[in-house]
Amino acid sequence: MIGAVVPAGHRRACHPKASSCNKYEESVTEISGHGGDARRVRSSTTIFEGRVFDVRREIIELPDGRTAPFDLVVHPGAVAIIPLETDGTVALVRQYRPAIGREMLELPAGTIKPPEPPDVCARRELAEEAGLAAATWTRLFTFFSAPGICTEKLDVYLAEGLTPAHGELDEDEAITIVRVPLREAHALVRSGEICDSKSIAGLLFLLDHLSRRHRAPAGGHDGG
Repeated sequence: MIGAVVPAGHRRACHPKASSCNKYEESVTEISGHGGDARRVRSSTTIFEGRVFDVRREIIELPDGRTAPFDLVVHPGAVAIIPLETDGTVALVRQYRPAIGREMLELPAGTIKPPEPPDVCARRELAEEAGLAAATWTRLFTFFSAPGICTEKLDVYLAEGLTPAHGELDEDEAITIVRVPLREAHALVRSGEICDSKSIAGLLFLLDHLSRRHRAPAGGHDGG
C-alpha cells in the first residue's frame, strides 16, 4: 500500500537506521493516497532492517474509519535502462536470481543509493552492468513494482548514443551481456523468456515510444 507510507515531510527527521525511528509514532499523521484518497497512519515501527530494504509495520486508518495492519517493504527506489544501439539491438543482462532460483534475462537495472537522483543511478548502473555510457538519455516512464506491499518506485530510461565504459559490478552480481534485436526482445516477452515486470513494461513501452517518434513531424517533439 504505497498510500500508507509516511512522506518525509510529515515525520520527524532522523537517520533511517536510528533506533528512535523504530518506535511507534504517537501522533496521527495524515497523508494522501492515490487520487487524494485520505489515509491515516496510527502507528509505525520498523520490524526488520536489511542491507537494501527495511520492513515496516503500520496501523492504517481506512477511509471508513476502520483500522488495519500493513507490513510494508520500504525500498529506496530503482532504475531500469533500455540501451538501444543504432542498429536496433538492445543490450540485456542475464543473471542468477536467488529469489526464484534461476537465471533471468532482463534490462540493466539497479537500486538507487541515496542521496543520488535516479538519472545518476541510471548512468552508474549502465556502466556497471552493461559496460556502456550513453550520450542521450530519455526518461520514458515511472511505475511501482508491487504497490500492495512495497514502496519501490522505478524510473525507466532509454539510453542511446552508446559507447564503451568501465564500471565495477556489485559483489553479489555475476552478469552476462546479451545483445538482441528489439523485435526479438519483444518475441522473448511473448514467449515468457523475459518475464520480469520492469523488462516487460520497458520493452513494450519502448515500442510505442519509437512508433510515436517515427510519426512525429521533423523537428517536432513527441513528449516521450
